Amino acid sequence: MYREKRQGENSTRYYAQDRVRKIEATKKADILRTVKERRMKLYEIEKEYADFQYPQSIIKAVELNLVDFEFWYFMDEEKVESRINGLKKRYPGRKLIPFARRDDCDDIACFEVGKGEAVQIIHDFASEGYEQREEYKNFWDWMKTAIDELISSEENMYDSEIKGYGNV
Repeated sequence: MYREKRQGENSTRYYAQDRVRKIEATKKADILRTVKERRMKLYEIEKEYADFQYPQSIIKAVELNLVDFEFWYFMDEEKVESRINGLKKRYPGRKLIPFARRDDCDDIACFEVGKGEAVQIIHDFASEGYEQREEYKNFWDWMKTAIDELISSEENMYDSEIKGYGNV
C-alpha cells in the first residue's frame, strides 16, 4: 500500500514538473515571437535629411535588437518623426536625428547632420542654446555608457536588497 501511494506521488510530481516545463516553453516561444514581430526599424531619415546616413554601428545594434537598456531605449519610427518635427521648431539651427530617449527625463540621443558619427545628448524642451548635455565620439561609446548605467542600477538594487535582508 505504501509503495503504491509513493508511486502515485512520484507520477503526480512528474506530471506537475512536466506541465511546468511545457508552460515555460510556451512562454519562451511567445516571447520570441513577440520580439520578432516587434523588431525595431530605424526611421527612414532620407525623408528629412538626404545628406545623412546612419552609421553602421547603430544599424548593427538594431539588427541584433539591442534597443532597450532600461533607462535608455530606442524610439519607434512614429516617435522619431514626431521628435524631429519638434526639434526643428525648438532648435532651428540644428539638424538633429533622434534615435533613443531616456525614460527618467527629457534627454534624447541624437545624431546631427554634419557631425559624423558623434552622438549628441540633448535635453529636449530646454531653452535654445542650453539643450546640449553631452557628446559621445560615436554610437558605441554612447551604448557602453547606457549599458554601464543599466549595470550600475542593477548592482545598486541588488546591494539594497541584500542590505534589507540583513535587518530581518
